[in-house]
Amino acid sequence: MKHLRSLIAARTFGSTRYSVVYLPGSYTSQDYGHDREVFERALVLALEAFGLEPEPLLLFEHGRDAALSILTDLLHKDLVHDHQYMPLTDARDLANAVFEEHANASSRYFSNRKGPMRAGFNSFTKSTFDSGLIVSGDDGVFSCIWFEDED
Repeated sequence: MKHLRSLIAARTFGSTRYSVVYLPGSYTSQDYGHDREVFERALVLALEAFGLEPEPLLLFEHGRDAALSILTDLLHKDLVHDHQYMPLTDARDLANAVFEEHANASSRYFSNRKGPMRAGFNSFTKSTFDSGLIVSGDDGVFSCIWFEDED
């Protein structure tokens, strides 16, 4: 939890959602690993639990390296004016700490961003700007870190 406190202390504007939800029962990787429809239902439930728009088709799936770059960028600067919250090296270290706690070899990564660059994302909140990352584990656990900013 040390990294959570660091994240909260660094984000001086906007709001941050950082939560984990466990979807017991049939929402494990054994069930949805090869069944896109079942996985999308699980993702809808996770999005709702996180207070985000339940629109999984607006999310982009990323590999681990791209997801790590997205999270690093989100921790490094705000979404509106490129205000720096923390140095890039600190942001990368914090993103790695989040991944150590919430990701494993079979994790899947989703964001409303097409890639690590700032342009091109779909909104999942009522805020003017929002972006984040959802990590799906192989055990029915979904983790979310989502940032919101206003202009």
